[in-house]
Amino acid sequence: MHESHRRTRRAGLAFLALVALSATLGHAGTTTEMAAVWQTAVQYHAWHALAVLAVGVLLLQWPGQRAVEVAGWLFVAGIVL
Repeated sequence: MHESHRRTRRAGLAFLALVALSATLGHAGTTTEMAAVWQTAVQYHAWHALAVLAVGVLLLQWPGQRAVEVAGWLFVAGIVL
């Protein structure tokens, strides 16, 4: 399996975990401001996960493209940050 597929799966699973955690906790005891911060973080994670997926698709079309690989790693770094 291609490395970008592994990264995409991990990013997607982490996103689902964040959504499930958010739904389970229901922001109990958090302020409205912190709930908004959490929502923004989950949305950013989702967009980065989709971008990693897009990079994986691009690498299937054009394997070995260094710029696309670097972009994928930068999106992974965006998820971590």
